[in-house]
Amino acid sequence: MGIKQDCPNILLNIHFHKKCCLLLHAIHLFLKFFCKFVSLTITIKSMKKILILMVGILISVQTYSQWNWPIITFDDSTYLNYIIIDTISNTNNIWQVGAPDKINFTQAYSQPNAMVTDTNQPYPANDTSIFYIRYVTPENIWGSGWVQTALVFRYKIDTDEDFDFGKIEFSPDNGQLWIDYSNDTIYNNCYYLTSDPVFTGTSVSWSQFGVYNEPYSFNINDGDTVWYRFTFISDGIQNQNDGWMIDDIYLEDIYEGVEESINRTISLNIYPNPVKNQSVFILFENITCFDNIELMCYNVYGLMMYKERVDRHQSESRVSTEGWPPGIYMAIISSNGTAIGKRKFVVE
Repeated sequence: MGIKQDCPNILLNIHFHKKCCLLLHAIHLFLKFFCKFVSLTITIKSMKKILILMVGILISVQTYSQWNWPIITFDDSTYLNYIIIDTISNTNNIWQVGAPDKINFTQAYSQPNAMVTDTNQPYPANDTSIFYIRYVTPENIWGSGWVQTALVFRYKIDTDEDFDFGKIEFSPDNGQLWIDYSNDTIYNNCYYLTSDPVFTGTSVSWSQFGVYNEPYSFNINDGDTVWYRFTFISDGIQNQNDGWMIDDIYLEDIYEGVEESINRTISLNIYPNPVKNQSVFILFENITCFDNIELMCYNVYGLMMYKERVDRHQSESRVSTEGWPPGIYMAIISSNGTAIGKRKFVVE
């Protein structure tokens, strides 16, 4: 098998349960040490029971998750069905899977194969070549909750800097919406990039790129189809550069339970607070990732005093408190019926 064991380190500290694996391994080593040097007799069966108990404790104190991490190495048929080379828009598409044999691209990251803009020849002028990764998120064994996705890969680049380049786009909804990581200004608060998403110039050694898409941003559920589009573009000047080489593509899914997803909140600020016989201003930030947003104000008895539909690009709302009885009120902002932020304020 061509699966590499050195998984990318940029995402390893993101998720609690991956840390649990290391913790359980440490517990296992401690028990072995304890048995050896304290001369206690603990059977393997007893040790397994202890480890199972620890797993139960860890799961009980943390909201649940399930993760999936397929790796495309190009060295065998494993997950190659996720790759689609677009020969419709370009019948001479230069993306090829194989062993690189070029001036600067001499070997894959995990040998022998990689995805290369032609495994033997320099890339041509006036070329736009695309390949896709099409991925259907597996079943969530927990039954409900959003899916957060991540993409990580190794690459080398050898191009005429700023004139010939590669870029990556993401579709969370089976190709209806495409987000260009290189120039997006609408959803840029909804994902985290580990480095510049424009691939140009010359790299001496292998580099690593990763993008982490926030779970609550795109409402991806198990069974949904997500796409990544890799595009290489060259201008009208021919050169002898090798282009773009990609290897060991990691596709990660984390299934978050409903309880964990609800805890994704935003901050609300309210002024003046307390307020008396005037309007109150409710400020909110980074709501561009949410849909169907509403702002509501309730009194201590649960009576709704105010309701407003909020645009995702809005940053504040003005709420008149004229005629409201003195007391404590709660401002709540919600997305798709789920509270994502709240704050108390006082009317005098």
